[in-house]
Amino acid sequence: MCGAEKVVITDYPDQSLVDNMVWNADVNLIEDDRKRVDVEGFVWGAKVDSLLDKSGGEGYDVLILSDLVFNHSQVRLAWRLFILVKALLMT
Repeated sequence: MCGAEKVVITDYPDQSLVDNMVWNADVNLIEDDRKRVDVEGFVWGAKVDSLLDKSGGEGYDVLILSDLVFNHSQVRLAWRLFILVKALLMT
């Protein structure tokens, strides 16, 4: 976890995907690291309040985003994603 105080892992809010993320965190992290990891189903483009709450309202220092726009109908999310990332980074 490279010294991170808090890590939030998200994926599309399908229960089987969320369960798999939880399982991966449980199996691959030592107990002290696992306590600092939250797993949540989230659709990028939605309000980020739940993610900001996990940071204590302070935002995050680093965001790693991958595979957020996964079909042509979601290309319009690009601008909203920029705005959301900016809000999460609190810049």
